[in-house]
Amino acid sequence: MAHKEQTDSMSILVIVGRDAHSWRIISGFQNCGNHVSVVHKYKDIDKTLYDLVLVDPSTNFDPTLRLRYKFLMFYDCEDSAEHFDPDVAYYAMKDKVTAYVKMNWVEDDRADGIKNIGFPLPVYSDLRQITSFQSRSNNYTPFLVCSPTFLGHYNTDKEVDTGLHTRYLSKIDDETLYSQRVQWFLSLRENGIGYRGGIVFGKEKTNLCLSWQKKYFGNVEQFTYHPITRQDYIKFLFEFNIALCPTGHERIGWRIFDAMAAGSIIFRTDFCGRKMMIMPKESIEVKDDEDISLVLSNSSNRYSEFSKAAKDNQVLLNISNYDIMKIFKDQYYD
Repeated sequence: MAHKEQTDSMSILVIVGRDAHSWRIISGFQNCGNHVSVVHKYKDIDKTLYDLVLVDPSTNFDPTLRLRYKFLMFYDCEDSAEHFDPDVAYYAMKDKVTAYVKMNWVEDDRADGIKNIGFPLPVYSDLRQITSFQSRSNNYTPFLVCSPTFLGHYNTDKEVDTGLHTRYLSKIDDETLYSQRVQWFLSLRENGIGYRGGIVFGKEKTNLCLSWQKKYFGNVEQFTYHPITRQDYIKFLFEFNIALCPTGHERIGWRIFDAMAAGSIIFRTDFCGRKMMIMPKESIEVKDDEDISLVLSNSSNRYSEFSKAAKDNQVLLNISNYDIMKIFKDQYYD
């Protein structure tokens, strides 16, 4: 695909409050060729006229008097679609902003009338180079290499019978913990479905380490996998046609974009109404109460068809920086 050259980069100011992942929106816009300035304090805001000013609503001051802009928006880069941390800036500026820019969101989540839109993730432009690769094997082995799920992160929107599913559900201080990654690996192992990959556990004394995960989810050691490089991860996506994308730290993990770019057949978790700026066009949804092994078995006679359809996902990421920014802008012009 021939890409249109970018001709209208934006000047963007990001005012950072308590958001822990502002680097995502900063690098996302920078990767698309925009000039991004970042400030944390009121006194550091200059009098430049910016095409776009993005304000973290948790900022503890009102920057309005020092701002010159064409568009003014809030932003939120946290993993949870429900995350909302308002402070002085939100209450002072909520009647002035054009939109609320989020990594992922559900419609009308704050009930404040501000439209949610997505921003360009850094991974969008990074993956363009692999979208044109067409060489794939005919190996329909499911593939998943992942970290465990953070403990203390409730990741299902449904009531689940903990008495029936104790091996991938647990509790901390009456909070239900759900590890769909463990759930899927257990199903594959117990139903004799061959797969490639496993769980890469984190450093000791963190809630991602093996000892912590074993405490809450039992014999997860059987799924241990060694760390792999990003290059090898992409290589495996082309070698094994089926990419498993269960919920992890959030419903839409970034690995789904790797699978889209590679043209993998995507078996994914229920997004539960969550949205991002770019979403897969072709995928197979697996509900929380469904058995991934059964879904795979029932789909096996259509793998060739699904593999052809998956090329439509590659097209979504085989786009120029200009087109990524056009998708962003079209959200608030609609």
